[in-house]
Amino acid sequence: MINFDTRPGPISAICVIWSLFTVYGLYNFANAPVGNMPEWFMFYYVGLSASYLVGIVGMWQMRKWGLILFGAVVIVEQGMLIGSVGFNPGSLLLPLLVIMIGGSHFQEMK
Repeated sequence: MINFDTRPGPISAICVIWSLFTVYGLYNFANAPVGNMPEWFMFYYVGLSASYLVGIVGMWQMRKWGLILFGAVVIVEQGMLIGSVGFNPGSLLLPLLVIMIGGSHFQEMK
């Protein structure tokens, strides 16, 4: 049974929305033509998405490790973006918003 009294509303919203977008992204990635993509990119994208989902599950359960894992995945993703296509500040907006909202509830997490 899910107890919504122990999880702040913004955390619930973040977890549901991020999970839906991650699953939708994986669905689109699975149906995309391979084209000029390197072999390792499929493993990277699936691993990144799985890591995001594990972090979101941790945040859903109000665990500090979930937010820390989410932040670590953001750092890895940004490092790959900088190394491959260059830095794009727009790619940081949503992850930083999630980290800021999660950080504001960090003391409430176990």
